[in-house]
Amino acid sequence: MADAVMPLPRPESFGFKVARRVLWASLYVPVLRDVVARAWPPVTVTHQGARFRVFAGRNHQDRTLWSTGRFVECRSVAAMCDAVRGKRCLIVDIGANSGIYTVMLARSAGEGSQVLAIEPNPVLQRQLRENIVLNDLEARVTVHGVALGDHEGTATLHTYAINLGQSSLRTDRAGKREITVPLRPLATLMPPRGDFERIVMKIDVEGVEDRVLLPFFDTATDDQLPDTLLIETAHGNDWNPALMARIDALGYRPRFTAEGNTLYDRDRAAGPDTPTERTATV
Repeated sequence: MADAVMPLPRPESFGFKVARRVLWASLYVPVLRDVVARAWPPVTVTHQGARFRVFAGRNHQDRTLWSTGRFVECRSVAAMCDAVRGKRCLIVDIGANSGIYTVMLARSAGEGSQVLAIEPNPVLQRQLRENIVLNDLEARVTVHGVALGDHEGTATLHTYAINLGQSSLRTDRAGKREITVPLRPLATLMPPRGDFERIVMKIDVEGVEDRVLLPFFDTATDDQLPDTLLIETAHGNDWNPALMARIDALGYRPRFTAEGNTLYDRDRAAGPDTPTERTATV
């Protein structure tokens, strides 16, 4: 049966208000939570000219888009779209989830741009691919169904039924279900810069950003380093402290911090001896 196709929700609708209350209440009522995660029907919504297949019962960013009519990280998405608009870019979306960043950046970037969308969760991979097809972006986006780390092999992904986007490799945040996923170093997936004007990277991997970026920085050439880097810094206190020192040494300077993320632009002229003032995470 095909998904319902609907515009963004109308808050004045009584039926919508009831459905929204049930959806958010399910996060706090275990029996209702399990039913909603399994049975809440997917819908296709449109936002800012893009189409998304939304599973509001199992994913926080989908739930927010369906119930509020906006992206959960709207400022960060807008800033990244501005960074690629009209430019020939290599875009790397690490922790692509269901594809909001992938789709919006692929639509905003200039002719000849390419997107690497990296997502280890098989359920989210299927949704990601569907959203790519919905927006006719198959020629521009390549999906890699792997987790990232410091070696090739496998890893255990801990998943959450009501928020698949919160799945993590961290053992201290174990969810109800564990699945084995392929593991690759980021450097093995990165193509050469070639004639791309900019490399733009977003990474949100629920607290293991240091395990991805430090090995990458150890092996990447200067040409492979992103010009713009958006990192989820909400879990920064749990990282290896060497990551922030390395980010600074490579010339990354914070442009803004919002929504649990920090956006960095790289100043190639800056070095490890150049003092900088960091933006506080909010």
